Amino acid sequence: MNTWNRTKRLSRAYIDLEGDPVVEADLLADRGITRVQFANFMTVFQTTVSQFRDFVSDL
Repeated sequence: MNTWNRTKRLSRAYIDLEGDPVVEADLLADRGITRVQFANFMTVFQTTVSQFRDFVSDL
């Protein structure tokens, strides 16, 4: 997980209390966001999740 956190900028990874790998990202929307901004965030996060699956499977 340290490697992931050291090399990725927009997400963080950790092992939860049950021993499962987790990847998270923050969506800052306290002042509101547009649908396009939300869609862009989801596109990036979906890519991140896919990369994280590959990363975890290689551990």
